Amino acid sequence: DVVALDIDSNGKYMMTCSRNKNDLVLFDLKGSLLQRLDTFQMTTNFACVSPCGTYVAACGFTPDVKVWMVKSTKSTFNKASRAFELTGHTSGIYHMAWRKDSSHAATISKDGTWKLFKIEAEFMSGKLVASGQVDVLPTSKLALSPDGKVMAISRDKNILIYALEPKPELITEIKNVHTQPISNILFDAGSRWLMTSGDKHIRIFHNVVGYQRTLIELKQTLQDAITQGH
Repeated sequence: DVVALDIDSNGKYMMTCSRNKNDLVLFDLKGSLLQRLDTFQMTTNFACVSPCGTYVAACGFTPDVKVWMVKSTKSTFNKASRAFELTGHTSGIYHMAWRKDSSHAATISKDGTWKLFKIEAEFMSGKLVASGQVDVLPTSKLALSPDGKVMAISRDKNILIYALEPKPELITEIKNVHTQPISNILFDAGSRWLMTSGDKHIRIFHNVVGYQRTLIELKQTLQDAITQGH
């Protein structure tokens, strides 16, 4: 029962993860086995590769995300080794997502909270920077916009939209996006669109909250420039 399939953006390896065998397997792009890892999750809900290709993470039954660091040369995979955990939840984690620059990761848990972590590579750790209550389901998914300004969480057929800057807050809920539970949720690389899949359809939404936050930032930058000019 494969719950995740992902590929390193640098083209050095790909990853698969099974739900009940608790193994996370890394292959080269020709399909040859590179390394097999134990997720220590009992049941694994999700796993993914960070956009930079440096980390592989898995979440599931335990209240933390296990993170491995992938060591490699310019063109060759060497090995993956346990690096750190993202901690703070009190129950199993349903899903997680990385920010595009791999500087942050977000999680949603059975304990009814979402959490945002800052990845501190120099200290090999993840620092909890924000958290909030959310009524999630085991099928819930989340996504972070590449610019880090917006987070989207699916709940059954609905989408919860959060602004993360200047402080996290729930902005709106888009209801009945699909006629069946949402199966996946994703921002485009430019943070302009939010895409969802479900009931054999894909829906695409303008990232209005992201536009609004960008406008607020630009207005503040202009005001700061005017203030400094006086």
